[in-house]
Amino acid sequence: MVTGKQDGYSVPDASTATRTDTPLRDIPQSIQVVPQQVLKDQQAIRASEALRNVSGVQRSIAGQILPGWNVIASYAYTDAKITQSNDGQQGNQLFNVPFNAASLWTTYELQTGNWKGLGFGLGLFYVGDRQGDLANDFKVSSYLRTDASIFYRRNSWKLGLNFNNLFNVNYIDVGQSRTSITPGAPFAVVGSFSVEF
Repeated sequence: MVTGKQDGYSVPDASTATRTDTPLRDIPQSIQVVPQQVLKDQQAIRASEALRNVSGVQRSIAGQILPGWNVIASYAYTDAKITQSNDGQQGNQLFNVPFNAASLWTTYELQTGNWKGLGFGLGLFYVGDRQGDLANDFKVSSYLRTDASIFYRRNSWKLGLNFNNLFNVNYIDVGQSRTSITPGAPFAVVGSFSVEF
């Protein structure tokens, strides 16, 4: 059984790495829950000791290629299995957790001239095949989604347009069972305006 609870603060999106309003759920991440009993049995008291139980690799690299041209790339390999089960599902893969996920996002912002602050972004988001339920009765297909953006930043304000799912790819975002499947969002244009004080 997998359960969860959210306490405290929640951050739905971030603009630091991508310089856009990319939702955090669209940036590949891997999460693995280590049972409390495992930590007790191993007498783990530091985070580094607990992390030895995580079976997966996640790497990100971000940088500035040239002035105004930023790139962030990430890759995650996750082998998330059920380690204890009363339902005969021990050893099964967790649903909606792909073995492979990757993203590449790049932006370019003009640095000089009358249009200084005008920028463009392009991103690719790949999610590999994954199990559709805890019984591992069916798989959800992989997908590659493309997003784009155009923005203009001046002094303390920013105006932007995000083009999500640019090529209107049909994909399954979340699967919980054969009768509970959430399709991915179709092509959408989202505008934003922000002012920093």
